[in-house]
Amino acid sequence: MSNNPDESDWRLRTQKDYLSGATLYWRVWRETRPGWDHDHCEFCWTKFMDREDVKDVLREG
Repeated sequence: MSNNPDESDWRLRTQKDYLSGATLYWRVWRETRPGWDHDHCEFCWTKFMDREDVKDVLREG
């Protein structure tokens, strides 16, 4: 298995530009401002929410 991603992968956009050198932390997702109910993974676009009743979402990552 190669560690080099396929450059044609739709999930790769400009993340390497703004995440290069960034330190990533594992956190439980929480609303950051009133009415903000979700965010998305910068690579696979999976939704992060603080809701138990919604399927196919991550609550931490």
